[in-house]
Amino acid sequence: MKPNLPEFSKDAPLNSPEHMLATISVLAYHLAIELDMNYEDEDSPRLTEEVAALEMAAATLFISGLLPSKVVHHSIERFMD
Repeated sequence: MKPNLPEFSKDAPLNSPEHMLATISVLAYHLAIELDMNYEDEDSPRLTEEVAALEMAAATLFISGLLPSKVVHHSIERFMD
């Protein structure tokens, strides 16, 4: 299944908001997958920093008009205290 990640122009400079948001989205997606595959629900107290990072990434994407992938939402909900 291909994630719903934002597209960006290959000509966009690396420091453009468009490129930075795409990078945040991709990194959040991969962090969420790693957490979901490698940790159990009872590990959530040890994952507070990682879940906070996912929440921050999701909020950044949302206020920028983009929707974080479903796996990001799933991992946040799964590992929230």
